[in-house]
Amino acid sequence: MAERTRPRDLYDVVNLYRNADARPEPVEFRRVLGEKCEFKGIEIPRLVDLEPHKNELEAGWANMLAHQLPALLPVKSFWDELPIIFEWLRGEVAPVVLAAWPMAAGETIVRERVVLTTAGTAGQLHIEAIRFAASNHLVVELDYRDKEGRRSTRALEAYSLRRTLAGDILLMAVREDNGQSRSYLLGGILGVAVTQRAFSPRYPIELGSSATQSIPRISKGSPASTFHRQPVRRASSFSAAGTGPTYVCRCTVCQKEFERKTQDGTLRAHKNKMDGDCYGRYGMYVRAKY
Repeated sequence: MAERTRPRDLYDVVNLYRNADARPEPVEFRRVLGEKCEFKGIEIPRLVDLEPHKNELEAGWANMLAHQLPALLPVKSFWDELPIIFEWLRGEVAPVVLAAWPMAAGETIVRERVVLTTAGTAGQLHIEAIRFAASNHLVVELDYRDKEGRRSTRALEAYSLRRTLAGDILLMAVREDNGQSRSYLLGGILGVAVTQRAFSPRYPIELGSSATQSIPRISKGSPASTFHRQPVRRASSFSAAGTGPTYVCRCTVCQKEFERKTQDGTLRAHKNKMDGDCYGRYGMYVRAKY
């Protein structure tokens, strides 16, 4: 980031810092950073060294990241976190340790990547959208139907997935409008929209990141789901010959779609929507065509 200050560098540095489970001790991190800077013949970076590049970075944020992420993120929420990171690097401040979301009797935290529920593939896609938003500290808007059948839109800060003794999967979240803690049945979520409204976490985010994954196993008739409410640019896809269902998977990096006759989500080297080389090598199941 000190050498080129590109949008991807800022995104990576902030996300690495936010990942509390993988964050090293600042003293050890500074030692390793010092060795790398010495090898490359540059000084250990300071915030003041990055300031002259801010306008250029902001100007290129959308062009360089919009085609690589499920939703474009607000650059301000990332740039504004740099002072905290540099203070941490100098040992001047310790990361804030937040109190965990209370556990109810018999509840367990859902940590597995693929979550098997009655919502099927649609539920998994909802989870991935929520994970992406939570890891980037963005509010999500849920299209939700409650137990009484009433449908509404809920704007939430998402924090955790919990499995109850009865086997239900609950999303633990805080309402954006009034700050009240709530839980939502995964099966009641009909759609997920990732907003650009950032929030400061009140609890540790236990959802993890939206890492790449293979296509989950599906059954005929599994419902499809959209990742976002806003229109997604569709890429051309390749028709597969033969009988039986055709599975459509979407690259988790560039969002390009591919058709295939098997449920293997591994992708070969391909071009992204901007005709550049995409580094994505896994696809997420979108739907089946019969």
